[in-house]
Amino acid sequence: MTGTLLRKELRQHWIGLLAVLAVGLMSNLLIVAASMARSNAESPFEGLRLFTILIGMIGALVLNHRLVVVEYQARTQLFLEALPVSRWRMVTVKYFLGLAVILFLEGMALVIACLLAARHGDLTIRFATIVGARSFSTVWLVYSFCFLMGLTGRYRLALYLTLLLTGMLLIERKAVGISGFGPVVLLDARFGYEREVVPWAALEITWLLILLFSLLAAVLSLIREGSIAALLAEKMSHREKVLVAASICGLLFAAATLSEKVKKEPFDLKHASVAEEQGVKVKVASGQGEDDPVSSRLASHVAKELTAMREYLGIKELPPVFIVRRRDLDADRYDRGELVRSEGIHVQANFTSKEWQDESFIAWLVPEVLAIASKGRVKHESQRWVLDGFGLFWVGRDHLESALTQDHVLALRSLYGAQQGFAQADLHRWLSFRERVGESIASAMAWSGLKTLARRQGSDQCQKFLRAVLGARQSQDFRVLFKSNSWEHHLREQTKAAPESLVLQWQEELASARQSLAPELAKLPRVSGQVNYVPLSAETRKVKYRVVLNPAPASETRYSFLYQTLSVLDEESQPKDLQRDQNGYAQNAEAELPESYARGQRLRWTFALDVPTLRCQVISGYVREEIR
Repeated sequence: MTGTLLRKELRQHWIGLLAVLAVGLMSNLLIVAASMARSNAESPFEGLRLFTILIGMIGALVLNHRLVVVEYQARTQLFLEALPVSRWRMVTVKYFLGLAVILFLEGMALVIACLLAARHGDLTIRFATIVGARSFSTVWLVYSFCFLMGLTGRYRLALYLTLLLTGMLLIERKAVGISGFGPVVLLDARFGYEREVVPWAALEITWLLILLFSLLAAVLSLIREGSIAALLAEKMSHREKVLVAASICGLLFAAATLSEKVKKEPFDLKHASVAEEQGVKVKVASGQGEDDPVSSRLASHVAKELTAMREYLGIKELPPVFIVRRRDLDADRYDRGELVRSEGIHVQANFTSKEWQDESFIAWLVPEVLAIASKGRVKHESQRWVLDGFGLFWVGRDHLESALTQDHVLALRSLYGAQQGFAQADLHRWLSFRERVGESIASAMAWSGLKTLARRQGSDQCQKFLRAVLGARQSQDFRVLFKSNSWEHHLREQTKAAPESLVLQWQEELASARQSLAPELAKLPRVSGQVNYVPLSAETRKVKYRVVLNPAPASETRYSFLYQTLSVLDEESQPKDLQRDQNGYAQNAEAELPESYARGQRLRWTFALDVPTLRCQVISGYVREEIR
């Protein structure tokens, strides 16, 4: 009898089942092709993770719509119930037929991902078992939930919307969190990389939910001889449509009202010195009260600088600036606090230190303020070098016409950054250039470019260019797609100069400065080194490294090994994400990190050395690589 029911389902729904299989196969092939194109950029199981999300949501919805919703709406199940066929057998065949299809697709994707991983020697039986348990459990859970919702008939869409809105409201009010929820944990960023630890807690929650949804589906389809499921499958009456629509509208209104109530007050500093000029507001808190002279002087100075910058760039308004004293920071180190919804910029700095310099702080603060004011638009790589150089350019705006060597330290930094070569292509790949030479050196390089523009094209033309890049109001909708925001476009439009000619003039300025500063430049140390991954077991590695300084220092010198573990996707890293391992320099000496790492993790690292002559760190260049 089960075989007869199965053949009936296949004859009735073969088109829908075949469509799901075809779409699932094509999706998997596309994901595999994308993974192969990226080569070793990510784990092959990242493609499986994406496929699991897609097939778990779309495949489960389509299958249950065909097997449950369509059949109950057409009332073909009533014909079967009139035959000597057990109702539970009919429901069971439907459930496991759809489940077999979706698990087959998931299994096919898992096998292909395992074959790709095996090519690089990344696959173990334990690893494949963990990934398989994660993926199959997640797909099964989503399928069981969609099967249950399919039995709710005409109310399923209303229930989907209600659950979605309720969940969003609870998350916004922080009544619940989903980051630690079982099924979410199974598909987190560790999906394609966790080789040893089985997420038993997340799996248990997922399996319990599968059992719960399956039992509810059985109760709904079998209670009162299946009459409840049949009644739910009927079309809505006019009264029901009005009631459901009113209920959803009421839920939306309640969500909007509650959302307004939980909005927190804008960030503010209490007992701080305040300076406000022409719409620019600065608050500085040192812990000494509102009348602290050091805080008042800094607040007034920063407000004047930002007001002048706002007028120079033609910006209508700037976000408020909140500065808090932090004694454990060096005088030339500044830290950013995160404020939501562009409430301003929160800065931590040790402005009471004897080594504190206002110019250095303003040069760092100006790009940060501009990034917040533009909602991050000026940080796009197509114009990022202009933002990086503008802070130094602004604090040295009183002597724009002078040669680069007029500012001795910045000229040396620029020449140091250009030692490995510098071309127009580096401006297009500015984030990569920053990782190659370091933020301080890259900012000085960008400063030399802006100074060259001011010297060769004139201060007025330079101001027009900077206004177009940093001060123009950016579209916040689809219009931004049809407008070029590259620095080359703005240079041609505002100054009528060709980008190639600017780069050539830039290189000429650097060459001229190099002739004057060549002896000092030759004395500056260059940092290089290597990292080795030493196996501790089949799946764990110890990180050992060795640094080389050329020329070798005459006295004892300390250097830093900066490193961080990376997520799957490459993105710009923040200084606060870095870890630091400091050691004294000795030729051919090898050091090692205290932590051990799993094979397959990704590491970003560089060697860093403080150079007093440059008043900044120099690095060997960041390397992003997978631990083998």
